[in-house]
Amino acid sequence: MNLNLTIIGLFSLALIIVPFIFFQLKQTNRNQKLSSDFMIMAEKQKLAITLCDFWSPNYAIGIDTQNLKLLYIKKHEGADQQTIIDLTKVNRCSENKLSTEIGGSKVIDRIELVFTHHDKKYPAKALEFYNREENLMLDNELQICERWNTVINSSLKEATVGLPVIS
Repeated sequence: MNLNLTIIGLFSLALIIVPFIFFQLKQTNRNQKLSSDFMIMAEKQKLAITLCDFWSPNYAIGIDTQNLKLLYIKKHEGADQQTIIDLTKVNRCSENKLSTEIGGSKVIDRIELVFTHHDKKYPAKALEFYNREENLMLDNELQICERWNTVINSSLKEATVGLPVIS
């Protein structure tokens, strides 16, 4: 009788634990693939990424501080978005949080970084960090966006130091 209960208990425990292990392995593989794809893309573009972040297994961003180029990748249902931004042509970078009011509280719909160019004939470029329609749970995307806003604006300031002033 005790053997039967032990077997049933172990089987029940396995039914609970195995899906968690499977999910964790699958997520680890997705993160490794994103990291690998990101580094391959950087290598193809001859970028030396000095700082990068990966989040919500679909997003990656990195900066080549030597060449002042930003590499961004977003993967969504087979449609990969790969963007390279030449920071020498960017005037400033800012965070954009779009939210709606639902039941008396604000719900964040989108978080993005917006790049404004020196030349006004080029439209502003937005890089998405979070989209509520694609990810139901907001994790650390807000902190990552704030961090990258700081990193990029610091790089822009450093790039302008030492440039001649034209009056």
